Amino acid sequence: MIWQYSNYQTSGREVVRQLQSSLGLHQNDQVSANTGAYFRARIRFDFRILESALTLSARAADNLTQSLNILQQRRFFAIDGSTLTLADSPENRASFPPIQTVDATGFPMMRIGLLSSLSSGAVIGCSHGSLEISELALLKQLTPEFRKGDVLVGDKAYGCYPAITWLQQLGVDFIGRTTRKVKPSEATEKFSQDDWLTPWKRGAKPSPWMSAEEWNALPETFTVRVIQSSIQLKGFRTQSITIVTTLLDPIAYPSKEILEAFHRRWRIEMTIDDLKTTLKMETLQGKSPNVVVKELLIGLIVHNFIRCTMAQAARKHHVPLDRISFKGCVDTHDSSPM
Repeated sequence: MIWQYSNYQTSGREVVRQLQSSLGLHQNDQVSANTGAYFRARIRFDFRILESALTLSARAADNLTQSLNILQQRRFFAIDGSTLTLADSPENRASFPPIQTVDATGFPMMRIGLLSSLSSGAVIGCSHGSLEISELALLKQLTPEFRKGDVLVGDKAYGCYPAITWLQQLGVDFIGRTTRKVKPSEATEKFSQDDWLTPWKRGAKPSPWMSAEEWNALPETFTVRVIQSSIQLKGFRTQSITIVTTLLDPIAYPSKEILEAFHRRWRIEMTIDDLKTTLKMETLQGKSPNVVVKELLIGLIVHNFIRCTMAQAARKHHVPLDRISFKGCVDTHDSSPM
C-alpha cells in the first residue's frame, strides 16, 4: 500500500506485479495476478497498524533531526487544519456531507487536523471528521498524543481562551496568535515595551466543542503573556504580529526563542501543500470512509518517510534541514533507477 501511494496513479495490478517479481526473486513462489485479493486485504487491514506506523515513522524522523536548542529543549508541535475532497459515493456523502451550494451539491469533504514535529516536520498524529466538526474539536481528538511539558504552536483558530486553558489542564503550553484584542494598558506586569503579562476572563457563552462539565472546570480568569514583534521579509512589507503564550517566565523562556518557535511553524504550514500538491492528496480516491481514512494514513506515512530522507540528507551534507526540498526528494526518488 505504501509503495502504491508513493508512486502516484499506480494501479493495483502493478502492485501485484511488483509482489510477483519480489517473491519470484527470493522465494520462487507463484502469486496469482488477480488483484481481487489485494483490494479485499486493503479493506480488512487494521487501522491500528497504520496508526502505529505513523507514530514510529515520525519518531524515526525526529531521531534523525538535530533537536531545537530553544525553550529548555522541550517537545514542540505545530497544529494545523485543512480540508480534503473525497470521491463521490453514497457512503462518503453520508459520513462526510458535501458543501451545499446554490447551483448544486459539491463533493464529500473531510476536515483534518495535523499534529507535526517542529524539528523534523513529520506528522505525529492526525484527526479527521466532517465539515460540521470544528478544528478545536479535532484538536481534542489528539489528546493521547500529548505529554505533560509539551509545547503546542498554533494559529488564530487555536489561540482562544477555552483551547489554551484546556491545554494547560493537560500540562501543555501554547504559543500562537489570537483573535482577542490585547492592549498594553491592561498589563499586570511588563518585561519590556513589547512583552507583558495580561489577564484574560472566561467568556459568558460556553464553547460548543466542550461539554458543560469541561466548560465549568475552566478557571474564571487566566494570565497569558503577550509578545509583539515585526517580521521583515525581503520583497514584502514589514508585518506586525502579536503572540500570546502560557510560557510566562521571561528568563527561562526569552521572547526571542518564543518568536523563533512561532516562525518555524510557518515552514511547517507547508506540510499541507506538500501533502496536497506533491503527494497528490488533495482528493482521496477511496469509495468508502473505511478506505478513505486508510488512504489518508498511508499518505501521511509516505510523507514521514520522505522527511526521514530529508533529515538524512541534511545530516550527511551538514546543512540545515530547511535547505532540503521536500519536492526535490520526491523527484529524486521518482527519477532513480528501479
